[in-house]
Amino acid sequence: MDADVRRRVTCLHSTLGDTTVRVLDWLSLVVWGAVVVVGVLQARQVNKGWLTSYGGDVFGPIPFWWGLRRTVFASLTYGAEIAVLTQLIGCFAWEFCQRLDLSHTILFITKGTFDPLDVVAYTVTLMACYSLDRLLQYWHRCRWRSPG
Repeated sequence: MDADVRRRVTCLHSTLGDTTVRVLDWLSLVVWGAVVVVGVLQARQVNKGWLTSYGGDVFGPIPFWWGLRRTVFASLTYGAEIAVLTQLIGCFAWEFCQRLDLSHTILFITKGTFDPLDVVAYTVTLMACYSLDRLLQYWHRCRWRSPG
């Protein structure tokens, strides 16, 4: 089997390492907790400034991104890139639906207030996730690279 084929069939554990994947799994659960807190505050209409305005846009995409990266795109060569692009498309579509005000259609769940800064929050968060993913991949490769 040539190197390209071997690289394509590799899984996330060999790309990032077993320990790193476990740490990211736990981190994702912690971030889910933050998403729940922000959701409860928003549901109770508690205004906590940045946290209730953009907390969901910052914390929300992280566990979804990790879920995509961990499962659907784990064994792909460009899994990190595809996971981020898929998540960004979903976030942009959500904001676009809010812009259109589809409250009386089947897409009523997207009801909300369109805010261009939400798109910025999604983008910055997902770029941070991507950067972390690439940094961990680099660290894992350097750590296990044989000397010489």
